[in-house]
Amino acid sequence: MDFTRKSNIRKKELLDRIRVIPGASNKQKFCVKSVFMKQGDKWTYLIGKCSIDDGKQSASEAKYIGFHFFTSIFETSIIKLIEQFYESYSFHTDMPELIFSENAYWEEDLIPSHVAKTAYPIRSYTSEIFSANSFNDTKLIGYDAEFHPSAKDYIQGFLNLSGSLGHRDAREGAFLIELEDVRGKISTTNKTLSIDTKDETLRVVGKVNKEDALLLQYSDTKSIEEFLNAELWLLNEQEEVFDYISSSEWPHIFVSQDDGRETNKFGLIISEGEGSSCEFKPYLSLQENRNSKIEQIAKTVCAFSNASGGNLFIGINDGAEIEDITAFLRKDYSCDANEAVKMYITDLKKALKENLTQDNCFTVHPEKIFSKRVVVVSVTQVVDINSVRSERQAYVRKGATSMKMLPEEMQSQNKNLIF
Repeated sequence: MDFTRKSNIRKKELLDRIRVIPGASNKQKFCVKSVFMKQGDKWTYLIGKCSIDDGKQSASEAKYIGFHFFTSIFETSIIKLIEQFYESYSFHTDMPELIFSENAYWEEDLIPSHVAKTAYPIRSYTSEIFSANSFNDTKLIGYDAEFHPSAKDYIQGFLNLSGSLGHRDAREGAFLIELEDVRGKISTTNKTLSIDTKDETLRVVGKVNKEDALLLQYSDTKSIEEFLNAELWLLNEQEEVFDYISSSEWPHIFVSQDDGRETNKFGLIISEGEGSSCEFKPYLSLQENRNSKIEQIAKTVCAFSNASGGNLFIGINDGAEIEDITAFLRKDYSCDANEAVKMYITDLKKALKENLTQDNCFTVHPEKIFSKRVVVVSVTQVVDINSVRSERQAYVRKGATSMKMLPEEMQSQNKNLIF
């Protein structure tokens, strides 16, 4: 059951859910950022986001080859702003109008306070406004604009998106609305657990550090010396979740910054999602379709090594969910899990050394992340250009994508390509 996400929200319910957030009907300043991309000779909407203005933004636009970025400032209530977008809004005469369809469905996601960059949790509302537009990562080059080596990385930063904007990302073609919900949050200040709220009916239920079940009421506090893992949920009487701290709830998983274990280190990387230095793959059997599976892994390792390095996690699906690979290993190697892991790693190392021209840029090691077994390929940057032998092709990481390295990129790095 999904406690933090609600789907299939139409216009009326969207406005009703937003109205209960304090200040929703008051005049405020909002920052709306939108990205358009060129397809053929026409501009099309790519992605946009509305959030409360932090006072550091101003209206602006930046034009690149194939991309156009807009920042607009509105002083109104969020209710009126949404209604305006349902009628239509034009950012530029050359760009298509932004218009919310009356039949559009919205999804609400609760971004907990320990992840949100605001003081309180964020209510995020997302809807596909245009048909999803996917694109291969590219450089951003503009006559009057600052150069950026990765469009996807820049878009992620421009919109302040949580997680990487990857090639599988459903947010492409979507519009996001993010609102701070000040009705309540779970506070962990000074190693003390409490509820920050004016609503005396709110309760915290759950566990901390695998202790007995916890129930925290309005004025209660609990001293916590170590905060290593948690399942804490802030609810009202109608069992609506207002905030949470969870060591298992993706994608906003809680990982203690103070805990130096490898589990924690990799948990932090995973929680950021796929990007320029991180990729997930489900279990890839080296017994079935061996060459195809090895090429997938080799291409990613090659791309990381020709960029700034990274980590490839085997045993994590596209949704950043950890899928314990123990059962797959036992099936493939017909032995106990520990021995099967060793054999899998030996096979993988051997295959990568055979398939990469630079074979000293990676280590392969088993990890238990949140009690689930995965295999991690950690990659470092190479001196000369790395390539995949079977394809006689070099790859480089750009955003969340491994792309073929262009001749001019090899020349610009002044490196040698070895086959």
